[in-house]
Amino acid sequence: AELLRWCHELALQPLDEFRGFEWGEQLHGGTCVRYQLNYLGWALSAYAVNHVPNAPQPMEEVLRNLVLKQTDLRVWGYWRGLNLVGNLDGNPDPLRKDNIMFSGFTGDQINMYVAATGDRRFDEKGSLTFVWKDGREFAYDHATWMEAVRRNFAD
Repeated sequence: AELLRWCHELALQPLDEFRGFEWGEQLHGGTCVRYQLNYLGWALSAYAVNHVPNAPQPMEEVLRNLVLKQTDLRVWGYWRGLNLVGNLDGNPDPLRKDNIMFSGFTGDQINMYVAATGDRRFDEKGSLTFVWKDGREFAYDHATWMEAVRRNFAD
């Protein structure tokens, strides 16, 4: 019960707050916040389906927040540097090319959110939007996110 309460508290913080998350190395290591968000989302989705299947609404905000936190620049901003080094491409869009770990893991998190709650809000165009430092926006929804995953696997 205490672990579940702790997970809820992490997830229910305002979207721009990350108290309790580990902000160590953010490129590839286990302390990447994006992976912490994935793990929490996966675990809490499984909890929602297996322990409160007839009451998905209490878990909806928890799981939704974990997905939306992925769009915080501090979570995905690492990508521009990696894309520049790996692809000689300065485009910061984290889903456009080759970022299969982020796109795939978080795509799975979105799928599990939908499966656990039945909520389709991420099907709305632009519901998952990344904003770069200069104001450029990279807008996705569930379908276009999953298309990016497919494309990243295929290319």
